[in-house]
Amino acid sequence: MLTLHRILYQRQIQVFLLLLFVVSCRKPDQVLPDGPNTINVEATVPALIYSNVKEVYLDACRTISLNSRRAMFFNWSCTSFPVASGKPRIIDSTRALAWIEKPGIGQYVFKLTVKDNLGNMAESSYALDVMEDTLVGKKPIAKAGPDLQIQAPKHTVFLDAYETFSFNPRGRKLLFKWTVIQQPAGSFLNNFISDEYSSLVNVSKEGSYKFRLQVENELGLEASDTMEVKVLPDPYKGTTRVFENVEWKRIPGAWGDDLAIIIYDPDYFIERYISNMEVKVWDVDKKDWFDPNNFGWYSTWEGNLIIKYSHLDDEEVFVKLVGVKTRVQVKFL
Repeated sequence: MLTLHRILYQRQIQVFLLLLFVVSCRKPDQVLPDGPNTINVEATVPALIYSNVKEVYLDACRTISLNSRRAMFFNWSCTSFPVASGKPRIIDSTRALAWIEKPGIGQYVFKLTVKDNLGNMAESSYALDVMEDTLVGKKPIAKAGPDLQIQAPKHTVFLDAYETFSFNPRGRKLLFKWTVIQQPAGSFLNNFISDEYSSLVNVSKEGSYKFRLQVENELGLEASDTMEVKVLPDPYKGTTRVFENVEWKRIPGAWGDDLAIIIYDPDYFIERYISNMEVKVWDVDKKDWFDPNNFGWYSTWEGNLIIKYSHLDDEEVFVKLVGVKTRVQVKFL
């Protein structure tokens, strides 16, 4: 017969085994990874400016996004500066975005120190060279380019003021503005053309066009120049030309082969459209002109007239017409 002492002992053993089982089945506590031990530093400081610039920004905002989920602490300092100008005062030096005002001429080195709330620290240095302003007392020079003369149906001209750069200090910003100050009656060009140094312009009416180029430098000083474009009448307007012995050919197309006639003649076919040219193709079998609905045509910048047969799904047409020589009539409107 078990004694009370023996029973209590067995119960203790059972409780111990139960606790041991529970402990052995429990998942181990997750070990958190160590925090980052480096700081990625990225900042923008201009390498070269001129003395007309009154504010220079020291921008390390990118560093914040590169080191997310951490508190970041910044400190900008100037470690080297021209003696004549003295050490510049850095405004908001403990922020990611700081700046200095009216830096003197000479070379500077700015040091950025970044710390985080994990005890990490990183440093980076940036050089800034302030040069004497090359624009003081100098108006810009504008060069609109030489006058042009084209013949209709050509109706696009390229306004190009690139020459302006070679007449002004290198590396300095210039603002351009093209406007039209004269155009033929019936032409509806907007007065403002472009704010780029070059522009492609549509001069669709015969007559004289005059364009003004305005150039402004960083100091707000301006200069202007003009250039003229004369659009002469179409020399072929009202005439008809027939091209004999042109051949239907099989050429590669976007969705398979195309059936086409190609005539190259830049004197006739540059900038031709249905508004200034009419095309007819001779049907050799029927001894008559094709129905215009059976083909389409377009011209290219190189001077090609390309006529394509429209019924691409008709293989019999390919077999029948490939290699056939015919004639094409063009009427200039």
